[in-house]
Amino acid sequence: MKKLIILPLLFFIIENTSGQRMNALKLSPFELGFSKFQVSYERTMPGLKQTFQISPAIFLKQGQESKEGFEIMAQYRYILNRFPKEEGGRIFLGMHSISWYSGAYALYQDYSEDFIEGIYNEATFEYSNQAFTSTNQSFEGGVLMGIQFNITERILVDFYTGGGIRKSEVNDEYRDFIEDMDLMYYDEYGVFDPQFTGVKPKFGFMVGITL
Repeated sequence: MKKLIILPLLFFIIENTSGQRMNALKLSPFELGFSKFQVSYERTMPGLKQTFQISPAIFLKQGQESKEGFEIMAQYRYILNRFPKEEGGRIFLGMHSISWYSGAYALYQDYSEDFIEGIYNEATFEYSNQAFTSTNQSFEGGVLMGIQFNITERILVDFYTGGGIRKSEVNDEYRDFIEDMDLMYYDEYGVFDPQFTGVKPKFGFMVGITL
């Protein structure tokens, strides 16, 4: 029991003596527009050249066309260059510090959505709405580069871009319905659809605080 108490204390003592804030919490505001809530925790390693970030997320939208699921993403970042706060003042555009980084990421996603499609009835010559469900389990990995602006000692903005390969196992009732009806037309999944498989870009924008 004593070890469980002493070890965390030693951890924070060592961390504080470095004079650097080694932890950060971030939020991805643009993801909210896609019914996705994602937060990230980033840990800077001693030496200030490497960081590890973990980003859990949930999908949630209620209604006839609903979404639900979760995602977990991990990032490793290597700091290519860091411009620290200058003595007696701030650096570029008044920032506290700026960091360029490259790295790699991997994610797993479990996702489900319910949606409505109009189905044409050849007997009645009318369209009727029918509900379908699509589920997928996806794995993705790739590389990225980015820049992080520490606007103040506590407030940061983080941008990154990159790309990777995504593999999705999909169970799509609408696609099965189209194939069973032997219809010739069906849209392929877009590169930003959860069900996509192939090479795809990766973008990210986060705001956060250091701890």
